[in-house]
Amino acid sequence: MNLRHLTSLATMLVAGVCVAAEPTPDTARPYVHSALVASAQRRQRAAPNQIRPAAFNDPQPAAAGQRKPGARMEMMAYDQPTYTRDRFAQKEPVETPAEGNDKPSDPFSDPEPTDQPAEQPAEMPAEAPPELAPDAAPPGAEPAAQEPAARPGDDLFTVPPSDKQPDEAMPGREGANNNLPFVDPGAPPRRTPAPREQVPTREMAPRGEFVPTPEPDQGPTNEPYYGEYGLTYDDDGFADSCMSCAESAGCGSMWDNYCPPPLNLRIPCGSWVNMEYLMWWSRGASLPPLATTGSQGGALDDPNVKILFGDDRVDNGIRSGGRLNIGTWFNARQTFGIGASFIGLQNMASNFTAVSDGTTTLARPYFDTQTNSPNAFVIAQSGLLSGGIRVRTTDSFVAGDTYLRQVLAAGPRRRVDLIYGWRYLELDDSVGIDDHSVSIDPNNPQVPLGTTLVGFDGFRATNKFNGGQIGIMTERRRGIWSLNTVAKVSLGNMRQTVLINGYSSTTVPGQTPANFVGDLFAQQSNIGRYDRNVFAAIPEVTLNLGCQITPRMRATFGYSLIWISNVVQAGRQIDTNVDLSQSSSFSAPTFTWQQNTYWLQGMNFGLNFTF
Repeated sequence: MNLRHLTSLATMLVAGVCVAAEPTPDTARPYVHSALVASAQRRQRAAPNQIRPAAFNDPQPAAAGQRKPGARMEMMAYDQPTYTRDRFAQKEPVETPAEGNDKPSDPFSDPEPTDQPAEQPAEMPAEAPPELAPDAAPPGAEPAAQEPAARPGDDLFTVPPSDKQPDEAMPGREGANNNLPFVDPGAPPRRTPAPREQVPTREMAPRGEFVPTPEPDQGPTNEPYYGEYGLTYDDDGFADSCMSCAESAGCGSMWDNYCPPPLNLRIPCGSWVNMEYLMWWSRGASLPPLATTGSQGGALDDPNVKILFGDDRVDNGIRSGGRLNIGTWFNARQTFGIGASFIGLQNMASNFTAVSDGTTTLARPYFDTQTNSPNAFVIAQSGLLSGGIRVRTTDSFVAGDTYLRQVLAAGPRRRVDLIYGWRYLELDDSVGIDDHSVSIDPNNPQVPLGTTLVGFDGFRATNKFNGGQIGIMTERRRGIWSLNTVAKVSLGNMRQTVLINGYSSTTVPGQTPANFVGDLFAQQSNIGRYDRNVFAAIPEVTLNLGCQITPRMRATFGYSLIWISNVVQAGRQIDTNVDLSQSSSFSAPTFTWQQNTYWLQGMNFGLNFTF
């Protein structure tokens, strides 16, 4: 036994070990060990007429560590007929060895190579009685056509192909193996191994299964990669299986049965709905002193004066509200869409009521322009009047916008969108002051006993904004956590409206009530409606931290701030300079525009749904 025989034996042993493992249904591929290929190539160069290894049938080379379906390497005996390029050529008939051969018949071995033509089997003696096999034809019958012998199915170097016939072959496969190595174009047709069911692969997917076409490698580019269904975010931080997610993104044990989806849920033209509960507070409204008490009439210069209501901010506490944000994409790649949002806050209100039975003093302070000194409008006074004061303030806020959303940049874990559109905002507040007095002095000739005096001053301010908005919306994810930010500014027109109204009436027992225009702060000099348009800017910032709960639901918590540059509030439109005589058209109080800034801020608790 020479070195060449040892090499062949070692090669056969290596090949047997390589193909011993049975392939799994989805991932296994026919395998040819590299040592087998190298040995075959060396012997081919040494003796090209002795070894004819068949090449791989699939022109597409398999990736490292994988075998492609149908690929096989066959080691033929010396001077054995080689295979042609025709994949579906009929196998060559094999002669049955003659009787009397000294060597035992091995149904799994190939014929021995020889340089001499095979001897013809000798005819049987005539006197020998014919012994027929159970399936042999009777004497005198025409011999049936001899079927070519099938190659054994357990050839160590051949994985049987699919049982498809040539007429059922896939279109476009003709000539697929024209560039195969180690194939002699002039050799006889190769023998077809026994049929065997072939494992479906991506190239041979069952009917109805979608096999995506891999994207060609375009090299480095600054353009975002959109993949097959839109923006692709499933990198090593977003895996398709929980096992890969746990290994790459560090999912905790509580997420063993769930892995968060990528940003894009791979649903073309998806939609989103974001519902948030708001716990906000605002700047509130500033009021002048509206109700006082004291030993000398309740004027602000009284050393014992006490301000009961006013001279402070009201409606600046925490209020509840809600924000709804909905939208959808125009295209499957989710790069251009439309959205809308609405914000509504609970109406804030403040109520103050003070009542005196005539034992304590109640007054409404003001500055008297006739005397140029502080004074007070007495509502209740010891021994003279009984009465009360009620002050009510309200504050309401609503806002809404619609916007277009266009992607600027996108990466595996982040995206940046440009938003632009139209915004509407409305801020209303009001202040109402009621006073009620009854005469309790039976000795006052000017005010009969039981005379009732009623008055009301009302102020209301409305701000309606309409303008365009532009901003940036960002999203960044890591595992099940996400960080969303929105920074935008709205520029446009603010329609400001101020309404001032007042009345008073005096009712003497037994007489018809006498009605008058104006009371204390609302007089004929300032009662009316006032409108104007001003430019306003409304920046807004929102920051939300999210946690993925289910593949389509995410819980968020964050902070928001809205700042409004120019607004009018009812409390600032109250002029405390008063001329009770109203002797001229320039008498006080007067109306002048008093505007200020306004802000709202607070916490957001939300649920985000994607479809």
